[in-house]
Amino acid sequence: MNDYDDDPFAATRMSLGDHVEELRLRLWKALAGFGVAFVLGFFLSPTVLRIVWPRCLACRKKRPNRSGRRWRFACVRWTGPC
Repeated sequence: MNDYDDDPFAATRMSLGDHVEELRLRLWKALAGFGVAFVLGFFLSPTVLRIVWPRCLACRKKRPNRSGRRWRFACVRWTGPC
């Protein structure tokens, strides 16, 4: 007779408390990663804006918006290189 009572996942079973503990650890790691990305983005934003802003201004001068009026916001819709 075949022995189907063997559970292949018996070694990896965890209690509810273990699951909650692992979830808590992973949430803290995700929060720490988000915090690092936030801080890096905060300090790198002037560099990124220095690169992107001249292109936005060039696009603004070349193309008016659909109604023909001046843009109120630079690069509202990015359409690629001007």
